[in-house]
Amino acid sequence: MADDSPDVGSLMAELETLRAELAALKSQQVLKTFFHPDQPEIPVDDDGSSDQGQSLAAILQESEEQFLSLVDNAPMLICVTGLDKGCFYFNQSWLDFTGRTLEQEQGNGWTEGVHPEDFDHCLQTYVEAFDARQPYTMEYRLRNREGEYHWLLENGVPRFAPDGKFLGYMGYCIDINDRQETRHVLEGSEEKYRTLVESLNTIVGRWSSTGEITFANQYAQDFFGFSAEEMVGKSVFETIVPLISSSGHDLEAYIADIIQNPEKYQSTENENIKKNGDRAWIVWTNKPIFDKEGNLIEFVTSGIDITDRKLAEDKLRQRETELIETQKLAKLGRWKFDLRSGKINWSEEIFQMFGRDPQQGPPSYQELEQLIHPGDRQRFGEIVQYVLQTGLAQEFTYSFCRTDGSQGWIWAKTEALFNPNGEITGLQGVAMDITKQKEAEIALQNSESRFRKVFESDIVGIMFASLSGEVFEANNCLLDMIGYSRKELEAGLIRWDVLTPVEHRAKDVEAIENLRKYGFTKPWEKEYFHKNGRTVPVLVGAAPFEGNTDLTICVVVDIKQQKQALHQRELIEAELEKLNAELEQRVMERTQALAKSEEKLYQVNEQLQQRLEELKRRNQEMELLSTLNEYLQSCVVVEDACASVAALAKPLFPNITGAIFLFDSTANYFELAKTWGAFPCSQPVFNGIDCWALRRGQVHWVGQDQHDLFCNHLDDQCSAEESLCIPLIAQGETLGLLNLCSKQVGVINPEQQQLAKTIAEQVSLAIANIKLREKLENQSIRDPLTGLFNRRYLEQFFLQELGRARRYNYSIGVIMGDIDHFKQFNDQLGHDAGDHVLKVIGRILQSNIRGSDIACRYGGEEMTIVLPQTSMEDTLAKAESLRQAIASMEVEYKGKNLSTLTVSLGVACYPDHGETMATIIKAADEALYRAKAAGRNQVIMAD
Repeated sequence: MADDSPDVGSLMAELETLRAELAALKSQQVLKTFFHPDQPEIPVDDDGSSDQGQSLAAILQESEEQFLSLVDNAPMLICVTGLDKGCFYFNQSWLDFTGRTLEQEQGNGWTEGVHPEDFDHCLQTYVEAFDARQPYTMEYRLRNREGEYHWLLENGVPRFAPDGKFLGYMGYCIDINDRQETRHVLEGSEEKYRTLVESLNTIVGRWSSTGEITFANQYAQDFFGFSAEEMVGKSVFETIVPLISSSGHDLEAYIADIIQNPEKYQSTENENIKKNGDRAWIVWTNKPIFDKEGNLIEFVTSGIDITDRKLAEDKLRQRETELIETQKLAKLGRWKFDLRSGKINWSEEIFQMFGRDPQQGPPSYQELEQLIHPGDRQRFGEIVQYVLQTGLAQEFTYSFCRTDGSQGWIWAKTEALFNPNGEITGLQGVAMDITKQKEAEIALQNSESRFRKVFESDIVGIMFASLSGEVFEANNCLLDMIGYSRKELEAGLIRWDVLTPVEHRAKDVEAIENLRKYGFTKPWEKEYFHKNGRTVPVLVGAAPFEGNTDLTICVVVDIKQQKQALHQRELIEAELEKLNAELEQRVMERTQALAKSEEKLYQVNEQLQQRLEELKRRNQEMELLSTLNEYLQSCVVVEDACASVAALAKPLFPNITGAIFLFDSTANYFELAKTWGAFPCSQPVFNGIDCWALRRGQVHWVGQDQHDLFCNHLDDQCSAEESLCIPLIAQGETLGLLNLCSKQVGVINPEQQQLAKTIAEQVSLAIANIKLREKLENQSIRDPLTGLFNRRYLEQFFLQELGRARRYNYSIGVIMGDIDHFKQFNDQLGHDAGDHVLKVIGRILQSNIRGSDIACRYGGEEMTIVLPQTSMEDTLAKAESLRQAIASMEVEYKGKNLSTLTVSLGVACYPDHGETMATIIKAADEALYRAKAAGRNQVIMAD
């Protein structure tokens, strides 16, 4: 930002100088500032001074265009204020960041996006600097177009005219969100660092302001090969820092500069030396410690060995150098279009992109449109029209067909050409062939989508981790396995080496050595500490991630049940061996005790048989749960998911009645979706307050002697002895309730309760996914402002209806409508009033058409209504009824009645006015424009 500011300031000073000269010549007028595009032209004087004024005006206009081009393309957010302390200009980067218009941001409108906690500090800093005419710097959070708050660093400088007159302020903002988040994470982890410093596999130490080492943890001693006595009290140059690096850098001067300017070196990378002479690159995090007077006492520092990374970076820099040389050979094509002659000029690179012979010359505009993919052709035309109408540059990507029939992708930037009078005379721009990038992007998206499905399936635990112990990402299955939350993962509180018991670390070291040497390793069994202190037996498989030897993708399988089954089997076998030995001994000693020994053997066999039956039952439960999960993943509506649970859960819960209730957020009650079992145990509809589980947000079980705690939604006639209620919760949202009831005591045992919790988790995730899909599908076909269908859905619906109309030989009516004098609402009352009018019109259209008809927002204030199986006469009648309904309504906005709304309507019909969607809509649109020309507020049928 500091490099860009002088350029902007010097250009502003030049603009102010030119304005002062022009103002001296035109004493009768005062030029508006360079931020007002509606600046009036200087009239021609009778004394002949108009030539000089026009020359200065041309220079001023060119300087203004250069300034606007500079600030709009600057990689920072820029705003300008006037003498009233209000902002009247924001560059394009600011508007792109907030997603708001210039009119919304002007004045104090931009403060609506400032975080409430930062508003007072932001306002105080600005006002104090403004009153003192001094520069200021402040940090605050601003809401972006996605609704997220980002930290910004703003530097404000006062603006002065050439004569020294104060004009206001200009502010320059950069996004420092990542830096702020990193600072918060470091502050939160400082206390934990103190307690874990000796157990971390990280170099940790302290050294004084004179360069003497005052502390080194055990890992640092082992890493450098020095004992504590050989390091503590010694200079860093006598131990771990060479005087000269292998690249010839003077490290003694480097350390001296760190001591003199500690704030500049909070993070450093430098070459260090071990006791055996080996050199290693280490990234250091240095924190200076000062006394109360501000004098430097010592440094607390931690280091990570990045030698392998440095070697990889050297290779990467070599590749980047090769890439830069390759990019120099890339060709960026230029083109120009003259509006008056209609001619297009292409550079040689664009001919190559389209595979067209330069001898043929560039195509006409109509020929160029035919070369563009039909799916992008309309967007191409809209971009061209937008640039011609507004004069604003636009970037877009579109697909095209080469002369050999192959398909390609082009990135293009289009801007307007102006004559000295400010009139648009044509277009110009640049284009680049991005076919390979697009194909790679599509392939990457497909690959990422497949991997994301596996990652989010939660069948097995998956994590991305470094060989040194950091866990960067993990799925929910792994987090549940070790008992940690995602917030704890994001805070960096989970390390696989810390979670590993000491007796299993040798296996980890062996696996890491295999990964580094051979790039793979066999799966190995180990244990992890659960958050509650118990150990979890797991089977781990690891592989390098995308060739990075330090980053791995690990698959973790919980083998607790297998371990328990194996242990149980070993105990049974040991017990059988013991019994058999006792039996043999007793047979040898006393034959008369044979009957008693046989009876004991029979009992043991019975116990073994019962345990085997228990294992079989558990296996059947796992298979049913797996089948249920497959069905839930395949369901597309919530009703199918509930039916799948009712069908597959019945054998899992014998002698138990079950029910699934879904939450209706619009009516705020829970309604029965599906039941199974012999008797109903709950009311079909109830409020959340009637259920203890919903009120407490956790599982609620009632057994014998606890009947007073039964939920109020349970039916008093069911005579249940036990009840279990489990809320269906996903992503913090309550979706429904799973209820189990039994008339027998001891049926809903802890094993059945755990099984019910597992099913509830699967059902919650399935219902949440289905609802998310339904929400996204509805958003993709609806206009967010009016609630009408969008243009994409119109095309899909129209094509389907045309097919039916041809097959069954019926008519389709089409009405194109446009709000009369709609621009007046925006100009006089603002865009919010215009949006309100569009919403009202949308509600009228939706309430005045049949269920088989559709109403769409075609664009701007244009609406399209499609009436299947409707004749021309009925279509005209419907159009007239809509016109009257709109003309007779009263619209209120902010307590005031708006002027009478009217619409002009054009009517066409299939097959009377065409065989295709385009021809029918065009006919209706032409009729609409004739209605406009004829005086508006009327219905006209297409010719």
